[in-house]
Amino acid sequence: MNSRCAACIHFRRRCSPGCIFAPHFPSTEPDKFEVLHRHFGARNVAKFLKKVEDNDERAQAIESMYFEALTRREDPVHGCSGLIAQLEQQISETEAQIARTHEAIAFYAHQADQGKQPQQSKASNSKSHKSEEPKAFSSKSHQSQQSKASSSKSP
Repeated sequence: MNSRCAACIHFRRRCSPGCIFAPHFPSTEPDKFEVLHRHFGARNVAKFLKKVEDNDERAQAIESMYFEALTRREDPVHGCSGLIAQLEQQISETEAQIARTHEAIAFYAHQADQGKQPQQSKASNSKSHKSEEPKAFSSKSHQSQQSKASSSKSP
């Protein structure tokens, strides 16, 4: 049975009982140590692990460093910050879409409320209160659906 950790196997040395790498780099995961070693260096990883005293925090730190090293390998220029920027962009796009949806809901709720109120004359009311559809629903696809619906109603 191989009792050496991935770091000790990499450096071809005997794994001591107090090896700082052993709990985090089992011999079954040599790639994990290799990625960290190439990005941070084994000495820096060891220094970092010695600074963190709690084993649970050490495990979280190793996972975080591993993720950072993998993203840096995939995107050498931006690394994690590129991924974070991409996710922030998705969040802002989603927030804008939610705002447009809320605007559309308010518009249609207002239209429904106007339909329930007694109107004096439809002709004068439609000329004086001409409201536009919210921007969220004024796309070409929505307009084409409206034209299809109106063309199917006409004889």
